[in-house]
Amino acid sequence: MKIILTTCKSKQSSEIALKLLEEKLAACVTTISGARSRFLWNGEIQVEEEKQLIIKTSDEMVDKALSRIIEIHPYDIPEVLVITPEQVSENYLNWINESVN
Repeated sequence: MKIILTTCKSKQSSEIALKLLEEKLAACVTTISGARSRFLWNGEIQVEEEKQLIIKTSDEMVDKALSRIIEIHPYDIPEVLVITPEQVSENYLNWINESVN
């Protein structure tokens, strides 16, 4: 199992989540509101209100999901991080794999 993290504006977060689920690239997408990102862009400090997406997928589908996120993400350089959980309950892992494979 892999967890992919990305941030984006409110409207786009729903679009990304739905596309990943419809295309069976993710089994679950959790959206957390109220994220505030501060970052350097073109030498200036920027502040954006965003939503954090926590995308759960299988080891086999992570590359396809990652490519699709980058393809549909509205940002020029989206934050897309892949995390491997240290432990996952067996039932949840089975459900993830069955959902996307």
